[in-house]
Amino acid sequence: ADATACDTVSGQKICPLWKLTRFYRNTDTDVYLWFVPALSTVGALGATFTWNCTYFQPATHIPPVKVLGAFRCAIKMMNSSIVLSGNSVVAVLNITSPGSSKSGELISAPLAPLAANTGLLWKTPSSSVWQNCSTLNGWSVCNLSTLHFSQIPTVVWVQITPNPASVGVLGLPLNLSADNFTTLQVWPPIEVMAVSRLAIVNRTNTTMCSGERAMLEVKINSSGVSTGLERIVLDYAKTYPQAGVRWGFTASETSAWACLADTKNFSCDLSTQGVRFSPRGIDVDTFFTPALSTVGPLNLSLVFRAVNFLDTVIGTGITVLAVLTATSQTFPLNMTRVASGSLITLQCNITSTGTTAGGELLTVPQYSVDGSVGVVLARNATFSVAQTCVLANNTYQCPLLQAFTQAGQTLFLRFVPSSSTIGPSNVTLTFTAKWTQPLVHKPALAIVGELSVYSVAFSPSAPFSGDLA
Repeated sequence: ADATACDTVSGQKICPLWKLTRFYRNTDTDVYLWFVPALSTVGALGATFTWNCTYFQPATHIPPVKVLGAFRCAIKMMNSSIVLSGNSVVAVLNITSPGSSKSGELISAPLAPLAANTGLLWKTPSSSVWQNCSTLNGWSVCNLSTLHFSQIPTVVWVQITPNPASVGVLGLPLNLSADNFTTLQVWPPIEVMAVSRLAIVNRTNTTMCSGERAMLEVKINSSGVSTGLERIVLDYAKTYPQAGVRWGFTASETSAWACLADTKNFSCDLSTQGVRFSPRGIDVDTFFTPALSTVGPLNLSLVFRAVNFLDTVIGTGITVLAVLTATSQTFPLNMTRVASGSLITLQCNITSTGTTAGGELLTVPQYSVDGSVGVVLARNATFSVAQTCVLANNTYQCPLLQAFTQAGQTLFLRFVPSSSTIGPSNVTLTFTAKWTQPLVHKPALAIVGELSVYSVAFSPSAPFSGDLA
């Protein structure tokens, strides 16, 4: 509070000490001077203090003051601050300082957060060659002595390869230092996204019929250890919601946990049972039923997610066979008994759990029908447009040229059952298509034979009334 400001005269500071004190012979007098070195000063201050007093010789003193320079550094990430485990990212440092550095320019970082045997690399934007940084006592040290920092910005690129086990914020400090400068620590905003490797180790059959339950056991190995929200996500629309989705640690669904559904996905929260993705690996079983309308490749994927983990996707590799259903009756009357040798019109209705994708075919064994008529196919009972089925390899083959659907389709067939058959008919209709379970349908027909009875002899030839003939 009792300090006095010094005046500026001809570019020098003049401090009127006489206002505060006197000097006495053989007596020490303490004088305190407060000042701020010029911002551009780095190293020895080099300022000469001259002491004047009336009737005294001037005295000079150069105080041994070292001024430490200060860095200013703006840092940003090139392209993105998010990096996948095992990849590199580049930090862009824009460095200035009020005073100029002259030697000892370094950038250093601890090795622990970095990939093994991979320290930092650095270069300037104008250079095409990355410079290696040396390793010293657990640190990666980049010698930037070819650069001198000053008020003119200097841009340095630093390439960083995180430790593959890192997950989330990297936590890597970069220390910027030089001779006669205070060390500045900056933290590149790097977020490491861990990655997982998935493999199917057990499963139900890769080909299954519509409505059957599927189980998929997947082994998850990860680059690092997850920290929360571990889950499996499945597309709701590609499953049969009424059957639900469950997950567990064994192939038995009875010990599995239910997955929650919204309008888009089923989500299986693995974290509720303490699951952590890690390099050690873990096996998880998922149970689901494909959407009943699926025909062919399921095209359903399991997506494995966790905080700071890249979504990892694995396909089920399942092909679903549609299930066909058929009913039939004679037309126009629903008769279950027909006379041998009769021309039959049979109305068939075929439905499918899903829309088929080609190859729709009806086959009838040659032995079961009379060859004089064969098998004739039409879409209406008038047979105004009809096709004669082709006989090949002892089978009548009738291409249907129309998909089987959930709504169903109606066919009319004309044929004569084989005359060699009396009793239950041996006519079988086999319906097939691409990615369907073949359907063998046997119409409820019984063939009724005709008896011819006549006399070949009798005795006596002209019996009297009352005689035994």
